[in-house]
Amino acid sequence: MIVWKISICNIKERSFRSVGILLLTAFAVFIITVGLWFKIGLQNGIDSITERLGADIMLVPVQVENDFEGVLLSGKPSTFYISNTVAEELPQIDGIKDSTPQIFISTFNSEHCAALVQIIGYDPETDFVIKPWLSNSNIFTPKYGQIVVGANIKRTVGEKMLLFSKEYEVVANLGKTGMGFDNCVFVTLDTAQTLLDEYQHYKESSPLPKGKGVKDVVSTVMANISDDYNIVDVQKNINEHFRRESIKTITNKALISSTSKNLGLVKSTLTVISVGIWLFAVFALVIIWTVVLNERKREFGILRAVGAKNNVLIQIMISEGLILSLTGAVIGASTAVFGVSLYNKLIEKSLSAAYLPPSGLSAVTLIFGAIISGVMAGTIAVLFSTVKISKMEVLNNIKDSN
Repeated sequence: MIVWKISICNIKERSFRSVGILLLTAFAVFIITVGLWFKIGLQNGIDSITERLGADIMLVPVQVENDFEGVLLSGKPSTFYISNTVAEELPQIDGIKDSTPQIFISTFNSEHCAALVQIIGYDPETDFVIKPWLSNSNIFTPKYGQIVVGANIKRTVGEKMLLFSKEYEVVANLGKTGMGFDNCVFVTLDTAQTLLDEYQHYKESSPLPKGKGVKDVVSTVMANISDDYNIVDVQKNINEHFRRESIKTITNKALISSTSKNLGLVKSTLTVISVGIWLFAVFALVIIWTVVLNERKREFGILRAVGAKNNVLIQIMISEGLILSLTGAVIGASTAVFGVSLYNKLIEKSLSAAYLPPSGLSAVTLIFGAIISGVMAGTIAVLFSTVKISKMEVLNNIKDSN
C-alpha cells in the first residue's frame, strides 16, 4: 500500500511528465485498436462472403464482371441482362447439380424511388443461395409485392417503400452481413419482373435486349457443381454450350480469392503499422523512463539511505508505469472504439469492400488485447530502465543531485 501511495503522489507531483507518458501510451493503443478493428472487420467481411455466397459458380454477362462483384461486395446498384434460356438450359449441362436465376435492378436517385438501392429478385422454387440465410435469420419468403430490406436500408417492418412510383410493403429486415446485401432489397422473381417492367418506363433505365420481354431475361444464374465433377471441366462445358450468349463464368473461389488478395495487402499494412507504432512506443517510453530515473537519483538515494531496498524502488517505478500505461491504454482504446463506431457508416462507404466490424465477444477480446499491449509496452519500458537501480550508490546519488 505504501508503494502505491508513493507512486500516486509521484504521478501527481510530476503531472506534466505523467500526462506525456499517458498520452504516448494512449496514442499507441489508439492506433493498434483501430488497426485491429479494421483488420478483423475486413476478415469478417470475407468470411461473410464465403458463408453467404452459397454457389460454386455464377454466370453473368461478359462485360459486367466488375458490376457483379460490386453488387456482392458493396451493393453498388447495377442492372444487366442475360437470356433466360441460360437459366433454362444450364441444368442440362453435365456436372450441374442445381441452379437458380436472379434478377438485378438498380433504382434511381430521383423522386421515382425512396433511395438508390439494388433490387435482387430470386426464385423461391429453385433458390439455394438467398432463401437459406433468410431462414437462418427467421425471415420468411416474401409474397408477391412484398420486400425484405438489408441492414443499411432504414425501413421497419410494416412500412412502405417507394420503388418506381409504387409502394411496396417491408415484411422483414436482414441482419448485418458486411456485404453488398446490406444495401439491397430482396423480392421474389415475379415481383422482380413487375419491377423490371416499371423500370423500363424511365429514360434512365438500361433497355432490355431487342425482342426480349421482362420474362425473357435474368441477370445471373447461380449453380452448384456435382461432387464427382471438376469445376474447370464444367466451366468448359458451359462456355462451349453458351458460346453465342456472351456470358462469363465466375467461380466462388476465384471471387473470394480475388477479394482476399486485394484486402490482404491492406491487412498486412495495418499489421505492420500497429507493430511499428507499438515498438516506437516502447522505445520512446524507455527513453522517457531513463530520463525520469536520472532525475530521481536524489529521491531514490534518500529512500536507500533510510533502508529501502532495490526491490522497493523497482516496485515504485513499476507501479507508476502500470498506473500510467493502464490509464493511457484505456483512454486510447475507448477513444478508438468510440471513433470507429461514430463514423462506421462513412468507413464502410469509403472502404467499398466487404466489411463487418467486430461485435460482442470479438470486440471485447480486441479491446482487452489492445489495452494489454499498452500495459506491456509501459511495463517493458520501466523494467528496462530500472536495471540501473541495482547499480546506484546511495551517497553518490545524493551528492550528484545537489
